[in-house]
Amino acid sequence: MPATIPVERLQLSNGITVLLVQNDTADIVAGRLLLRHAGSRWESAAEGGLFHLLSTVLTKGTEIRDAFQIAEAIESVGAALSADATSDYFGLAFKCVTPDFPDLIKLAAELLRSPTFPTNEIEREKYVTLQNIRSQQEQPFNVAFQQLRDGLYGDHPYARSVLGTEETVRGLGQSQLMICHQQFFRPDNLVISLSGRLQRETVLDLLEAVFADWRSPAESMPTLQLPTPIARPDTFSLEQDSQQATVMLGYLAPSSHSPHYPVLKLVSSYLGSGLSSRL
Repeated sequence: MPATIPVERLQLSNGITVLLVQNDTADIVAGRLLLRHAGSRWESAAEGGLFHLLSTVLTKGTEIRDAFQIAEAIESVGAALSADATSDYFGLAFKCVTPDFPDLIKLAAELLRSPTFPTNEIEREKYVTLQNIRSQQEQPFNVAFQQLRDGLYGDHPYARSVLGTEETVRGLGQSQLMICHQQFFRPDNLVISLSGRLQRETVLDLLEAVFADWRSPAESMPTLQLPTPIARPDTFSLEQDSQQATVMLGYLAPSSHSPHYPVLKLVSSYLGSGLSSRL
């Protein structure tokens, strides 16, 4: 069995958590910058899709670069950088060769700290999102999955699509994105995970130089009070004019803080992860 690669947990002077894995097997650095308290579960029902929209326009402009300059900075060195939003977190991911790591982490910091959310880019991404929502409504699998989520979670945010609805997406604009950024994008909410051919002290010095002057506002983070999902066994069906039948079976599972969570993740992979699984 291969030896386990140790993970170092560090902290910058302004509260940013850093997870570092020193891996010399390839001259590549992979990184994730994650906001722990973020994602669609923090959205109100009236602002569904807010974090997803924010993820699509975060890379389209900062105080010193426009969308073209950002894309050029990434593509000119053959790197990859993207933002994504889930129910539970907001993330920025990148991959590059080791010599380009300082430039990529500076760009990632710039995107997190000073996005401008250009209105023309917002309208363009809203149009794309609306097309995606309509497309999902025509796909039997997605229709069945939404029905399953509704049955499992009821009025919990997990029942809602990360994309939002046509109505909520149309109502989103630059002001909502700015407020969301101000509330959630702060160093005490950020975890930076890095893996690659990196030296501990060099990485810490670089991260301090890039992020140390970023301070959390005096206001506390927003708090979140969510209803606890309650298991209510039931059966739901929906008829569509289609030659395909989709059947789904779902159970409420333990939270990620439960000792049973990693066990169920392993069972899930064993039974249903691709062609090599038991099913």
